Amino acid sequence: MRTRIIGVTLAILLTATYGCVRPPESDRGTDLLDTAASPQDSATRDSAPPPTLAARPPQGPGESLVGTWDLRRLPPAPPSGAGLRLTVRVDSVVDHRILGRVTQYLAGNVGRDPEHFRPLDGQLTGGSDLVWVITPRDPRSASLRLAGALAGDTIHLASVTMGRDSLSRSGVRWVLVRER
Repeated sequence: MRTRIIGVTLAILLTATYGCVRPPESDRGTDLLDTAASPQDSATRDSAPPPTLAARPPQGPGESLVGTWDLRRLPPAPPSGAGLRLTVRVDSVVDHRILGRVTQYLAGNVGRDPEHFRPLDGQLTGGSDLVWVITPRDPRSASLRLAGALAGDTIHLASVTMGRDSLSRSGVRWVLVRER
């Protein structure tokens, strides 16, 4: 009896949520599932395309962060391929938390699959100041920490560190520039 109640409850929840779960033939006709949907309604729902989530415009203090950002070094790195190339996609900013993903990562002439990294996790720390941490899934690899201030389509980075090493040596500045 308890298993049947759990099964019926689960079927009702799935039907209400997804609109396409029908009870087994043996369960029809004697319980609450009779009122959930007729076979014709279920067939119509099963053949209809799944609903899509409408893109919601970003809101709040971080709305201008949503988009794709490229890391650039000023002055540019020598053309020998040395240097760090990074592209990140900010998907959303909720309250003051920045969420996104790495889409490109090259260190020197060695690239890493974006799946090598955990999701981007950042924080708006006040006004236009922000901190992003890019963490590899492999705990033996160093995280990349970017801290700076947003100014329009550019984030001027005051600090770029990989593990314990600072990449913000004298004469080298780093910026993140929004892709258009």
